[in-house]
Amino acid sequence: MALSKPYLWICLALCVAMGGCHVFYNKTGDVVSMDCGTADSNKALTWYHNNEQVISVKIGTTRAKTELGKKVKLIESTLKVPSLKTADSGTYKCTGQDGNRRVTREHTVYVMSASASPSETVLHSTDLTLTCDINNSPTAQIRWMNKNKNTYESPGKSISLKSVKSTDSGRWTCQIEDNKRVETLVVDIAVLGPLTSPAEVTVPAGGSADLTCSLPTVSLPHVETGGWSHDSPSGLKFPTLKGGQEWKGENNSRVMFNKEILKNDFKVTLNKVRHTDKGNYTCTVTFKNGQSLNTSVMLKVEVVKTTEGPKMNLWIWVGAAAALVLLIGLIIIIVLIHRRNKRMRRKVRKLRSVRQGLTPKNYCQCDRTDRQPHAGKRERPPPLPRYQYDIMD
Repeated sequence: MALSKPYLWICLALCVAMGGCHVFYNKTGDVVSMDCGTADSNKALTWYHNNEQVISVKIGTTRAKTELGKKVKLIESTLKVPSLKTADSGTYKCTGQDGNRRVTREHTVYVMSASASPSETVLHSTDLTLTCDINNSPTAQIRWMNKNKNTYESPGKSISLKSVKSTDSGRWTCQIEDNKRVETLVVDIAVLGPLTSPAEVTVPAGGSADLTCSLPTVSLPHVETGGWSHDSPSGLKFPTLKGGQEWKGENNSRVMFNKEILKNDFKVTLNKVRHTDKGNYTCTVTFKNGQSLNTSVMLKVEVVKTTEGPKMNLWIWVGAAAALVLLIGLIIIIVLIHRRNKRMRRKVRKLRSVRQGLTPKNYCQCDRTDRQPHAGKRERPPPLPRYQYDIMD
């Protein structure tokens, strides 16, 4: 049965006053060794923890059926307690013989612990609680310091860090001051993330697109695996992270990546981008503690006008120009023909008017015998006087 704190302090005061007590400050996981003074190891010897027997040596060795009883070791009259836990704190007492004189020895063990909850490795933007404890010591004063020597104090054993960032990574030191003695414990905190990437990437069809996501350098040693994926099936074969710092896979004509040791950038390059490649791409990173982070990139593919377009347009304009020239030429020809025909009709009308004017006025007074036209043959008209030719011209 564990001793109450007031009783423990009374025992400690009496022990120190009698000069037969030692005080040990140890961390969890440490080993503590306590002697039994001048007790003869060849005679009966018994060790107690908080008044409960742990191990006894008389004719044989008897151990308590507790976790402490199973792990302690007795070397002559010295008790050795390995792998200390907070439950191992308290008063240890031994009784033995030094000749005919009874020997009693007491020791007080304080087991100090420092821990982080939920874990020493946490995701970015989560809450973290740091706890520093020294069991059964109500007078201990506790304070925390980060890697930048900033001090955090709390009336209790714990401090809370809200929404941790990558700058909170590093070594945190707990200082315990008790009985004018200062002990230090450390906790190494690793904040994983954030995993960042551009919101979107826009490329022309047929071009190349860089898909990137990155982590702070302090997060890289904790990466286990990861990779890229496309929300819709496109036949693209992406590599996977091997051991967190190297791509596993083979480059191909569509997907290229760096096969050397990665730093903090998990980049892949898409070549000959098609319209079917557009969509949401997700980068996922899984850490050794089983936690994971992911981020997404939206790939947009622009429609590019082909080089045939301008050529076709040029030929269309050339054809239109040629047709226009041809049309203008036809119009000119038609106009010229029309004017020629009009001029010819005008001449014919003048000619007819001249011929018809000679008959009724009988300008020609020559006695000419009328010739009878030959049957079936049109008679040739008589020649006109010279002045009539001049009128026609």
